[in-house]
This record gives sequence, C-alpha cells and structure tokens, in this order.
Amino acid sequence: MRIQEWWHHRQAEAMQQDVAPSWYATRARRHALVGAHGVALALLWTAAVLWLFSMKGGGRVGTVLIVAGLVLAIPTISLLNLATRGTTALAEESLDERQLADRMRAMATAHRDTMIMLAIVGAGALVTGPIAGRERRCRSQASLSSPSPSA
Repeated sequence: MRIQEWWHHRQAEAMQQDVAPSWYATRARRHALVGAHGVALALLWTAAVLWLFSMKGGGRVGTVLIVAGLVLAIPTISLLNLATRGTTALAEESLDERQLADRMRAMATAHRDTMIMLAIVGAGALVTGPIAGRERRCRSQASLSSPSPSA
C-alpha cells in the first residue's frame, strides 16, 4: 500500500469515529460551532487588516488576535469535519452520491456568500474612498494656506 493510499484510508477511518459527539450532536450546537468558527475567522481577518494598515500597536494586537483566532479555529474546524463525517475534507472517491451533493451545495452557498461579502466591501470602498480623498485634500490645502510657525 502506497503512503498516499494509506493516508486516505486512515483519514477516512478517522472521520468515521465519534470523538466528542456531544459537541455537535444537536443542530443548535452545530450552529454554535459555525458561529465560533466565524468569530475565529473575524479575528484572523482583523489581525490581517491591522498588519496591512500597520496601525499603531498593530503588531502586538495583531499577534494576540492571530493566536486567539488559531486557538479557536483549529478545534472548530476539526469538530465541524467530524460533524459532517469528512464531507468537505475527504477525497471525492471516498464519498457517496448524497455526500457529494451535500458538498456541492455547501460549496455553492459558500461561493455565493463570499461574493456577497466582497460586493459589500467593494461598495464600501467605492463610497468611502472619495470621502477620504476629499478630506485629505482639504487638510493638505489648509496646511498650505496657513502660515508656518517659523516665519
């Protein structure tokens, strides 16, 4: 047995085990897991934005947010994979028709929701960009027209 085949076999076996089923046994608990994962992703995105715009003190705060996001994301990803019996993590060959249909529906929903979020962010950038540019021009014109303190 090749290493890749062995790995896929072990992964499929691991997904069929009931590890901590009380964490995902009910719909409400699965929704709470998805919400916790959303919080983890929000923490990671906030850390990325802080780093990107290098806000004052963003290094320390960004590091704390990354650690908190990863501490929250890793267990939630694992539990969600177990709750779905590996539908999103396993190779297509090891899934049946129902699981493949579930995976395709989940991917379509994720792509649609991502497109909506990107459209909202793009619209926000289009609205706030000219406003920020106008404020910046007003400040630079005010600094040019005011007399310098050394004169």
